[in-house]
Amino acid sequence: MSRKSETADTGPEKAGSAHRLRLSVVIPVYNEERCIATTLAQVARYLGEQATDWELVVVDDGSTDATRDRVLAEMDKQPQLRLLQHDTNRGKGAAVRTGVLNACGELMLVTDADLSVPIESFDRFEAAMANGADIAIGSRRLPGACIEVHQPRVREFMGQIFTFLANAILGMHLSDFTCGFKVFRRLAAQALFAAQRRDDRSYDAEILYGAQRDGWRTVEVPVRWANVAGSKVRPVHAAVLSLLGLLQIRARFLTHMVANRRDSLQSVLVRNTLANATGWAWGLLIGLVLTPYIVHHIGTSRFGIFALVNALLGYVGLLDLGIAGGAVKYIAAFHAERNREKLNDLINTGAAFYAVLGIAILAVGMPAGEYLVGLFRIEPPLAADALFVFRIGLLGFALGNVTAVFSAVPFGLQRMRLANGVGIVMSILHFCGSIVALELGYGLRGLVVNGLLMIIISGVIWLALDSYLLAGFALHRRYVRRNMLSQLFGFGIKLQVSRMADLISFQFDKLLLGRFISLDAVANYHVGSRVVDLGRNISQLVIPVLVPAASELDARSELSRLQNLYQRAYKYVLLTAMPLMVFVALHAEDVVSAWMGPGFGQAATTVRVLALGYFLNLMTGPAVAVGAGIGHPEIQMKAWIWMAASNIVLSLWFILLFGYPGVLVATTLSLGSAHVINLVLFHRHLKLPIVRFLARAWRWPIVACAAGWGAMNLVEHYAGVRLAILSRLERAEWLLVFGVAFSCAYILVILRSRYLDEVDRRLVWAYFHRSDEKRALGVRVEPPGEPQQERVQLR
Repeated sequence: MSRKSETADTGPEKAGSAHRLRLSVVIPVYNEERCIATTLAQVARYLGEQATDWELVVVDDGSTDATRDRVLAEMDKQPQLRLLQHDTNRGKGAAVRTGVLNACGELMLVTDADLSVPIESFDRFEAAMANGADIAIGSRRLPGACIEVHQPRVREFMGQIFTFLANAILGMHLSDFTCGFKVFRRLAAQALFAAQRRDDRSYDAEILYGAQRDGWRTVEVPVRWANVAGSKVRPVHAAVLSLLGLLQIRARFLTHMVANRRDSLQSVLVRNTLANATGWAWGLLIGLVLTPYIVHHIGTSRFGIFALVNALLGYVGLLDLGIAGGAVKYIAAFHAERNREKLNDLINTGAAFYAVLGIAILAVGMPAGEYLVGLFRIEPPLAADALFVFRIGLLGFALGNVTAVFSAVPFGLQRMRLANGVGIVMSILHFCGSIVALELGYGLRGLVVNGLLMIIISGVIWLALDSYLLAGFALHRRYVRRNMLSQLFGFGIKLQVSRMADLISFQFDKLLLGRFISLDAVANYHVGSRVVDLGRNISQLVIPVLVPAASELDARSELSRLQNLYQRAYKYVLLTAMPLMVFVALHAEDVVSAWMGPGFGQAATTVRVLALGYFLNLMTGPAVAVGAGIGHPEIQMKAWIWMAASNIVLSLWFILLFGYPGVLVATTLSLGSAHVINLVLFHRHLKLPIVRFLARAWRWPIVACAAGWGAMNLVEHYAGVRLAILSRLERAEWLLVFGVAFSCAYILVILRSRYLDEVDRRLVWAYFHRSDEKRALGVRVEPPGEPQQERVQLR
C-alpha cells in the first residue's frame, strides 16, 4: 500500500483516536479523472481561506480509470488531503460511509465530486449548524434555491418521484433527499452511518430516516445548483434499486424496533397470535366480498373449475417433499444459536432445490395437463379454460415454492406482525387485480393470471425483507449445501405425510365430486367448506407462533413451560373456535344464502355436516404445532396416515352409496377419529393426563355456547323473525343481531367462570396498553423521541 493512501477499513476507531479538526470534507469518487483535480483544487483553495483547521477525505470506490493517480498527485500539494480506497466498486453509499467513519472533523461535509453545489455554499450550512442543527441538507426545491443548469427532464422527473415515494413510504416531509451537499455534526454522523446498510443511492433516504427516528435536528438549506454533464447513473436501473431500497429501509427499521423489545415468551405468544388474528380477519373480509363477486361474473361451472384445479394442484404440491415445511423450525433454531452461516445455507439450499424441482414439474406437467383435465366431467366448451387454469396454476406453483422459502424467515424469527403486514398488502393487490380482471372481461383466465402476478410480486417483497431481517444474507450458489438439503428433507418428509393426509381430507372430496357428480357439486362443496374452513383456519393463527416458541423451549429442556405453552394455546383456540362453529352450524342455510344468494342448498348441507369434523381437526392444531416445534412430527404423522386412509376408503364407498351427502359424512368420521388418535399420542409424549385436561378445557366453553344459543333463541322469539322469508341484506342484518346476542352471552359466561386466569388477562391487557403491566412482563417501554425537522431560508 502506498504511504499516501489508506485502506477503507480503518473504521471509526481510527477516526476517534485522531486529532480533532473543525471540518472534514468527504468526497466519494468513481471514475472521475476528468474533474477530480479541479474539484480538489477548488475545495482546498476555499478551505485555505477559512479561519479553521480542516481535512479533505477522498474515497475512491474502486475506480478503473486514472482517478487514483490524479488524487495522489494533488496530495503532494495538499498535506490535508487523505485518500481511502475500495478494492472494488461497492456503491456511493458504501463510499460515503467509509469516508465519514474515518473522518476526524467536528463537522462533516459530504459533497459530490462534480461540485454541482459550489463549495462556497458551505457558509450557509455552517450558519445553520451554529443555530443548533445536527444535520443540514441541501435542497433544490425550497424558495431561495437557484437551479442554473437543469438535469435532463427524465432524470429531474424521476428525482421528484423518488422524493414523493420516500416521503410517503418513510413518513417524512423533506423537499429533496438526493442533493449531494450535506453537513453533519460528528455525533450524529457517527451514529447514523455506523447503522447504515444501503450501499446504493438510496443511502440518503436511509440516513435521513434514521435521523428522524433518532431525533436529530435536521434543517434544509436552499442551494445554488448546476447540473454537470457526464452522469454515470442509469435512470431506470437506479429507479428500481431506489424503490426497492425504500421498502427495505422501512422494513429494516420496523423489524429492528420489534427485535429490541425484550418480551417474555408468553407476551410474544399473545402478541403474535393477535397479529395473526388481524391477518386472518382481513383475509376473511376479502374472501367474503370477493367470492360471490367472482361467482357472479364467471358462473358456477367455471367457479367449479377454479376449485377443482386448485384441489388437483394441491396434490402436485406434494412433490415439494416438505422442504419449506421444515424451514421454519430450523430458521428459529439457527437464529437462536446466532448461526448466520447456516441460515444463509438453509435459504439458498431450499431456493435452489425448488428452482430445479419447478423446472422438472413444468417439463412433465405442461404436456400432461390435457390428460389430467380430461379425467373430470367438464363440458367441451369449458375444457380449454380448465387446461389454461391448470397450466398457469402449475407455473404459479413452481414459482410459489421458491417464494415459500423466503416467506418462512419472518415466521421462524417470530416477526408475525411483519409477515401479516405483507400478507395484508398482497391481499389488497390481489383483490384489486381480481376486480380489474373481471371488470375488463378477462373472466376466469384473468383471475389465474392475476394470481400468478401476485406470486411474483410477493416473492420480490419477501426476498427484500429477508435481506434486512438477516445480517449478511445473500443469494449465491456457493451457499447451496447437500447436507443442509438432507437435514431439511429428513424433517420435512415427516410433515409431508401430514400434508398429504390434509390434502386428502380437504381436497379429495372435490376430485370425487368432479369425477362422479358435476362441476356444480364441486362449486357447492367449495363454498360450504369455505364457510366452515374460516373457523378451522383459527388454528393457523396459533400454529406459526407455536412452532418457533416450542422449538426454543425444547432446546432449553423446559418441559413445564412447554406444557404451559400447549395448554394455553389449546385454550385460546377452543375459546374462539367453538362458538364460531356452533353458530355457523345452527344457521348454515341463512349464512350461505346471505353470503352467496340462492342456488347453494348443497353448500348449506356441507356446512352442517362438516362443521363438527372441521372443528375437531382444528383442535388438533396446537398439538401438531408443538409436536413439530419439539422435533416430533411423527406423532401427527401416525394420526394423519389413519385420517388419509380412512377418508379415501369411506369417501369412495359412501359417494357410491349415498351420493353427495356420503362424501360429507365420510370426511367428518375420518377427521374426528384422527383427532382422537393424535390427542392420545401427543398427551402421552408430553406427560399430560388427557381426561382431566379435556374436562377442564371444554367445560366452560360448552356451557357458554349453550347460554349463547339460549340468548339467540330469546331474541328470535321476541322479535318474531323468520329468516327464511327475508332478503339477503335483511338476513345478514339479523344474523349480525343474533351473533351479537350469542357473543354477549358467551363472553359473559366465560368472564364470570374465570376460565381466563390472571395471566391470560394480564397478557391481553398488556398487548393493548403500554403500562406498568407491560413492564411487569419484561417489556422495555420507551416513549418515542419527537424528531425535529425544520426548513430554513438563509440570505
